[in-house]
Amino acid sequence: MDAMITEPTRSTARQRELVDRRRRVSIRPIEPSDASSLSDFYAALSPRSRHQRFLGPGGLPPPEQIAKLSRAAGIVGVLNEPGPRDGEIVAHASIHPDGRGAAEAAFAVADELQGQGVGSRLMAATVALALRVGVHRLSANLYVDNLPMRRLLVDAGRALVSDTLEAGTEEITLDLDRAA
Repeated sequence: MDAMITEPTRSTARQRELVDRRRRVSIRPIEPSDASSLSDFYAALSPRSRHQRFLGPGGLPPPEQIAKLSRAAGIVGVLNEPGPRDGEIVAHASIHPDGRGAAEAAFAVADELQGQGVGSRLMAATVALALRVGVHRLSANLYVDNLPMRRLLVDAGRALVSDTLEAGTEEITLDLDRAA
């Protein structure tokens, strides 16, 4: 299941990743034209997954937030398989640079694909994208009970700068220029 991910750019072909014996996921940059599919993706997530992604009550993000996410720097995982779900977004990562070499990142993976390596591949592509746009420190906020997300960040292969806990949330910051 360890497939190599190339640095995504809008002009590169999709990188196909085997998720299990039946499914492949392509990792590619998000595009503004993905807004409708991104909205469908977040609507299909369980309330718990939306709660963990948006650090809120788990409702659907409003259309203007989806539009903003589709225009922001980010990566999507897209099903690449024969059938009606071909081309469906099943994962999303966004980065929000601060203009000073740092950015906040957020991740979501379809419930049925969590724990199957999609998040790790999304993280690798997100780190590559962040470095390409001049980000050297990447932070993520998560609930303290979101152990899969914590593991994803800590196992990203980058040096841990800080790990702070406050009021049930955790902020993890990675130095993208230094290996762990």
